[in-house]
Amino acid sequence: MEITVNLDPSIDLSIFHGFNNTNLKIIEESLNVSLFSRGETIKIIGENKTNIDNAVKVIEKTSALVKKKKSITESEIIYIIENTVNNSDEFSNFIKVSNNRVINLKTYHQKLFHNNILEKDLVFSIGPSGTGKTYIAVATGLSYLFKKKVNKLILTRPVVEAGESLGFLPGNLEEKINPYLRPLLDSIYDMLTIDEIMKYKEREQIEIAPLAYMRGRTLNNAFIILDEAQNTSESQIKMFLTRMGHNSKIVVTGDITQKDLPYNKKSGLEITLELLKNMKDVGFIFFDKKDIVRHPLVAKIIEAFEKYEKNQ
Repeated sequence: MEITVNLDPSIDLSIFHGFNNTNLKIIEESLNVSLFSRGETIKIIGENKTNIDNAVKVIEKTSALVKKKKSITESEIIYIIENTVNNSDEFSNFIKVSNNRVINLKTYHQKLFHNNILEKDLVFSIGPSGTGKTYIAVATGLSYLFKKKVNKLILTRPVVEAGESLGFLPGNLEEKINPYLRPLLDSIYDMLTIDEIMKYKEREQIEIAPLAYMRGRTLNNAFIILDEAQNTSESQIKMFLTRMGHNSKIVVTGDITQKDLPYNKKSGLEITLELLKNMKDVGFIFFDKKDIVRHPLVAKIIEAFEKYEKNQ
């Protein structure tokens, strides 16, 4: 089968095609079609009608984006393809965290993650650094707080030493622990104004605490996030998950490849994923390098380390 698409004559074709036709190659490999370009005309050839139809949509969306932005990245091409193939237009494109702040969802898996949280009470988000796991979890939690769907947002992390000893850090116990919890606080400060944060804190509606502080509690009417869950033991993550009370949601984020546990100790997150993998009312979202929204070098650095680790 084949079909011809005529591009908007006003767009920059060199940007649309990418260096050495990189953008077209991404579309070809992702959708199993062949693209032949001549001027403003692109011929699409393939054996599967659905793939050809998707290729038409991807080309049209890419052309519209190039016309609007005057530029396009490989990540944006992949995002367009995933949106098209997965029909993710039905998903939310943004998260409203306050009257003045909206967080845009940048990748298909970010959308899928956010929408899983809306639908399920327990969601696991697994993947490399820079994919927005923690950021989207915090944004969704703040939106629940803003809309008064819950009374409290609780953010927690296991305090695990990564090459440094707590004993050698200056200050009392609270001051020693704060650096471990700082990334969670940074996300909140990025989304809300100081006044908004102070109001929530005065009402004790935002709590950031080490995982050990969860023991013995029942968390009702709360949105609870466990970050860096790859650093939990089996007993720790079991303790945490069983804190869930009525009208509560739990989101667990982690990166299995970045454990700071002793060499031979298995992560509680790995054990939990295996135990719960067949539960239909539990959500599992797996991010990969394509979802990284930090500097483009981050994906290349992760890939380099993955190759090194495989060869060891």
